[in-house]
Amino acid sequence: MKNTTVVGYYDYFYDEYQYSRIGKGQGKLYVDKSPNDIEKFFCSDKVCPFCGNMLKKVFLGMRSEPRGGDLYERGLVLECQNCKWWTYKYRFSEDTDLIDEVQSYYTDSRYYGIVKRYNIADKEIPIEILTSELKKKPEVLFDINPYKLEELAKEILKGVYDCEVYHVGKTGDGGIDLIVLESDEPILVQVKRREKSNHVELVKGVREFVGTLFIEDKRKGIYISTAKSFSKGSKKIAKKLLDNRKLDYFELVDYDKLPSLTLVKSKSGYKPSSYAGCSHFLCGTDLCYFFPSSVLVLFIMLRMADFEINS
Repeated sequence: MKNTTVVGYYDYFYDEYQYSRIGKGQGKLYVDKSPNDIEKFFCSDKVCPFCGNMLKKVFLGMRSEPRGGDLYERGLVLECQNCKWWTYKYRFSEDTDLIDEVQSYYTDSRYYGIVKRYNIADKEIPIEILTSELKKKPEVLFDINPYKLEELAKEILKGVYDCEVYHVGKTGDGGIDLIVLESDEPILVQVKRREKSNHVELVKGVREFVGTLFIEDKRKGIYISTAKSFSKGSKKIAKKLLDNRKLDYFELVDYDKLPSLTLVKSKSGYKPSSYAGCSHFLCGTDLCYFFPSSVLVLFIMLRMADFEINS
């Protein structure tokens, strides 16, 4: 499965069309800036250009304000339910309130998802694509790059604990790959990738990690492994450490449990690791969580773009 190819649309192409209508009646059309790719800009909003399936409207938002005229903005997100290609259309217009003539200015913007293919074992594969693929195919855990597994675990734990997580894993790290800054007492994390689906995580590795916790004088730890399960000895020692209060917190996370953590409720509410909140009026923080993961890049872009109506 190491040659498995996954597809992502986290890159995008942007184009813009600026024009105005000024004069009597419907006014005369003036083009201030034409789209770079006219055919693509005005393409059909019904069919996916990659797989030919119907596009679905996953978001529509609009707002207008009277200020001696009308200020208006509208955003529309379309996504293919088959291959997850997406496009976003945004319009801003300003109409001056005149009696017998028009004076209107328009800016139409459009974003298109750009398809990129990655090998599942590629160290450069975006973490968003890995997280999305993990939800569909948990078996990718056996084939991803070990360093990328640590990065993936970091993003998942950030969502679970709603706090900063530092990636410190490197040669000679003493078994510490991540540090979760959940409180004044950090949680140390070790991440192990096992290539075989029937691998059982033995007590030896757990004992070594516990030794690291004692050496570092820390009382909280998480041992993450892509092993199918932990041995009875591993579970027994984890329980004994907690029962005897040698540690305050200690968790064993295996192949079955790791993917499920992407949907764990954090202390501050629902925080799936493959999504990000958005402050833009067109979506709002909570609403973003309902969109398919391939649209994530759109709402990241909205944070950077100046779409708000200026006072």
